[in-house]
Amino acid sequence: MIKKIRAKTILNYVKQPDAWFGVLLRGGQREYLYAKLDELFQGTRMKYNIRYGEQYQCTVPHAQELYQYFDELCKKYGITKKMMVYKELCTVQGKLFG
Repeated sequence: MIKKIRAKTILNYVKQPDAWFGVLLRGGQREYLYAKLDELFQGTRMKYNIRYGEQYQCTVPHAQELYQYFDELCKKYGITKKMMVYKELCTVQGKLFG
């Protein structure tokens, strides 16, 4: 069961590798978020808990529409969505210590 869930999560992420609209929450992070929701936005914690429960990956509603809008804006303003891959420019230092 766990392998199926992980595979499904990975496949969902791979479909849109440039951007993801949501949060990933571990235990301590969830408690901190809940405390801040209670402090700043009374009543929101209950809605959040009903929607996401103890899920690790919490995707926002209408994520696909947000992604499409994000994609349009990036194209309109010439903003890249993909991180550039680091490419080592100089290999001399590695040779000094290797």
